[in-house]
Amino acid sequence: KARALIDENHKQIGHDARLLALEIDLCIIEKRYETAISWLSSARKEKTISDEKVQSWEEKAYYGAFNDIIIKKDQENLHTYWQSLSRKVKQREAVLFAYCQVLAEQNITEPLTELITPILKKHPNEHFLKRLRTLPIKHSEPLIAIVQKHLHNDKHNAQWLSCLGHLALMSEQWSMAEKAFGSLVKLESNQQTKQYDKQDLYAFAKALTAEGQHQAANEVWVKINNFTD
Repeated sequence: KARALIDENHKQIGHDARLLALEIDLCIIEKRYETAISWLSSARKEKTISDEKVQSWEEKAYYGAFNDIIIKKDQENLHTYWQSLSRKVKQREAVLFAYCQVLAEQNITEPLTELITPILKKHPNEHFLKRLRTLPIKHSEPLIAIVQKHLHNDKHNAQWLSCLGHLALMSEQWSMAEKAFGSLVKLESNQQTKQYDKQDLYAFAKALTAEGQHQAANEVWVKINNFTD
């Protein structure tokens, strides 16, 4: 019914922000990702549609498109599609992370590392580092080395300690993860404010459990239960 209604009024989509939003939402539900992507530039021009909403669509639509290609075709076709995107589009964080998510899920390590390395070498913002920790990167040693260099210059930096902990956890380097999160949690006593969040604590508990430190892990679970933002 939704598709019939939109198709009936398709001439209005370019002129009515509400119909445009419905069209993009519906395309994503229907898994017509390429069509959703084709409407994104129009959505960006609409002042009534927030940038956050466009980014959410971008992430879903591009993730769907990337995932379809890797499942239905192969890695080479995925790479070709990525290269066909404009530089401006590839630099959008939502698009970049959608691509990285698919690469990480498929355990395609080398191009993933090549994409993240130059950004990580600089000083990425907090949002980028928080997004990075959600990627299931199994072979993160080159990225860990970069983060360790940052920490060598600033060993009490909460963002880099968190990043190191999550990267180490994903590559099952439990001891490294445990030490990084341990140092992160200790920062609280020195700075009077929490330098970590629940995701850090969950990862800390997981690392401790993997190491067989069940009592220490239980103490972290208590912290999680009592955690306030």
